[in-house]
Amino acid sequence: MDASRSAKPWCGNVLLANRRPLEIAAGIFVILAPLTFVGTPLPGALSRELRLLSVHTGGAGLPAAALLGVAFAVGWTPCVGPTLAAILTLSAGAGRPAVSVASASLLVAFGILLIAGQLVETTARLARYTGRQI
Repeated sequence: MDASRSAKPWCGNVLLANRRPLEIAAGIFVILAPLTFVGTPLPGALSRELRLLSVHTGGAGLPAAALLGVAFAVGWTPCVGPTLAAILTLSAGAGRPAVSVASASLLVAFGILLIAGQLVETTARLARYTGRQI
């Protein structure tokens, strides 16, 4: 048996094993983020910057590059779906409070569906109307 087939995808297994807590945490974030769009102030602890790695001019090496790639992928993933649509809607309607409130409300609804564990099912139901199946 070759080594590539015997290696277990430990990262995927860890994510799957912790899927519900991760969905709940993501749902909370998806609910809190749009509230800032409409001007709701967040507690200071949530507004602070936290750096896990110090940036210096010398090369940090391959492990740091891999970690940065993972962080970029995790940060980018939400931006290719409803979040990107909300951001584009907000930027197109800059200066119009009704658009901001409607977009924030839609994202709060997505967050609630994510916390409730119903986002995938709801998305699959809505996909039937587009002619595409998930």
